Amino acid sequence: MKTVIKKYHVISLILLILFLGLKNIGYSLYLLKNPDINSSYIYILNYFLLGLCFMFITQGLLRRLRAVWLVNMFLIFLIIIRNFFQNAYFKENIVLLGYILISLLLESTWFKAKTNFIRLKQATIVLAILMIVDVILKVNWGSNFSDMIIYINLSLILIITLLVLRPIVLRSEHHFEERLKVQDLLNRVETNPVSAINLENNRQYFFAQGYDGVIGYVLVNNMAMVVGDPICDFTKMEDILLEFKEYCFNRSLSSCFCQISSKYRNVFEKVGFKLQECGKEAIIDLNTYNISDSIIGFNDKVDKLEIKITEYKPAIKHDKYIEDQIYDISDEWLKMKGSNELSFMRGTISFDYPFEKRYFIAKTIDDKVLGIVVCLPYKFKNGYFIDMVRECKDAPYGIRENLVIEICKILKEEKVKEVSLGLAPFVDIEYKDNTESTFLYKAFKFIYKKMNSIYDFKELYDYKKKYNPSLWESRYIAVSSEISIPSLGYAMMKAKYTKGVKEFFVSILNNNKT
Repeated sequence: MKTVIKKYHVISLILLILFLGLKNIGYSLYLLKNPDINSSYIYILNYFLLGLCFMFITQGLLRRLRAVWLVNMFLIFLIIIRNFFQNAYFKENIVLLGYILISLLLESTWFKAKTNFIRLKQATIVLAILMIVDVILKVNWGSNFSDMIIYINLSLILIITLLVLRPIVLRSEHHFEERLKVQDLLNRVETNPVSAINLENNRQYFFAQGYDGVIGYVLVNNMAMVVGDPICDFTKMEDILLEFKEYCFNRSLSSCFCQISSKYRNVFEKVGFKLQECGKEAIIDLNTYNISDSIIGFNDKVDKLEIKITEYKPAIKHDKYIEDQIYDISDEWLKMKGSNELSFMRGTISFDYPFEKRYFIAKTIDDKVLGIVVCLPYKFKNGYFIDMVRECKDAPYGIRENLVIEICKILKEEKVKEVSLGLAPFVDIEYKDNTESTFLYKAFKFIYKKMNSIYDFKELYDYKKKYNPSLWESRYIAVSSEISIPSLGYAMMKAKYTKGVKEFFVSILNNNKT
């Protein structure tokens, strides 16, 4: 609770600084449009520069950058001192500035993110120049050129702020050897059904120091978004989470884990993450599974059409004719659905680097592909996660259901114990009694009930339910303490709609038309 209060207190302080920035820019424009007020252009420009400084400082404080915090403290302190001991140059509320200064000083531990070293070095050089120039001007001209002195000071402070805005550079690419290392870890530790998605090419990796462990993540809007649990031995789960939190915090990143397992809830909470159930994962126990009557009906119809279910193995031999059809089906499916996918939570077809993916296709006797299912192994290959199920638009009704059931039969013969049908988001989620989880719970319930035009959550749940799963396992979302609900929502939207807000609203309009 203390962390939540601290976070929203900091946000309120940043909003006050944003207000100061907007006020000063607005006042400079007011002076410019009213020539009757006796103000020089350099005086007006100084007000505008001060507003710009506060605006960029706001951006840096939101990223928790320590260097920007120092710049802000220095700037506010200078304004207060000048107003106390000299004629006030800027008409600012000293009480408000004093409150912001003292409050930010008390909340200094919040601003720990490090600035890019090269930029910090450049900013230090500019600061030295600022101090030298300030001394020279005051010694030689004193108060005769106060407007110009303040203009030069503000310009240099603005340059310093812009220089320190960039956090530590994150490597945006990885080597193929790192993916092989991740693959090796997936085979050696018990994993979450979605863990193998971390082999996708859009991942960046955080490797633990001194022991085997890795967290794959995607950067979305200054947030490290992770799918599944950390890939490591259970005894090292707390260690890797603490390391990853520090790694993210030092780089001005928030962190969010999606679809974590119930058994790791206590570990996440112990290291400071806020948790909320985000849905149920449908699991089929192949030893006890009974096919529902509705699925049997689908199977009977498809069986009469002489459709063959086979496993396609691109790691052994590529078939361009088959692969082209599969790519066409995938593109056609997404277009038919009228929406993008949460790409950071799903795998891709990736025939070039399949790793241990398994591809099952339904095709006619003349090799026309009607549907495809992509499976990923977990639990030392005792389980398989059905990551992708797609069919062509003219496929016989029930082809997807037939594919899934036939795959279950094949995997059962191979002594596989279970199959995951994936997450049904926001279904039957439970309420957790703390402030952050309350907000998440209400947001998830609202999305499930009111926003099916964006992504049909209810239809997805009904689709999984008709397979008569053996059990529904709870899955959770875990967010670091500094994340606000709006920033999490924006990041989730940006992950699905990579082109931003415009694409989001276009998708809503298109779905409403259909």
